[in-house]
Amino acid sequence: MRVFILLMLALYLHGGVFDFMDIKEAKEAYAKKEYQKAAKYYEKLSKSGNDEARFNLADSYYKSGNYKKALSNFEKIKDKKLKFKKLHNMGNCYAKLGDIDKALKSYEEALKIKEDKDTRFNYELLKKKKKKKKKKKKKSKKKKNKNKKNH
Repeated sequence: MRVFILLMLALYLHGGVFDFMDIKEAKEAYAKKEYQKAAKYYEKLSKSGNDEARFNLADSYYKSGNYKKALSNFEKIKDKKLKFKKLHNMGNCYAKLGDIDKALKSYEEALKIKEDKDTRFNYELLKKKKKKKKKKKKKSKKKKNKNKKNH
């Protein structure tokens, strides 16, 4: 029985050493702006259910321009301590993907948790953009109707 316990402990510690190496590699790659490389390491680390690793994975995908994968990973985060950052970053992903309504909703939910100047700025900017888009659409529709009447 002792041998089994020692063997399990050795395997656990051995795995911990590899996790530590992956964390180190991931952080170094991220610092060098090698986001796809960082994502590879964070992917391995996130498989254990670690939400911080999942957050860093999503952030690496975001920084590399893979907004759909980033969004998919942000959505999987359950840790309440990361909820504000998760929602803010989901808003950023939706904005980059052109889904203004979902971006606004994410920013709004984040602002319910806490007031933040960057989140507020993004929220207000998208509200203005949505309003402009609506005006432009209305103007275009009026112009179309006017042209139909003249023909």
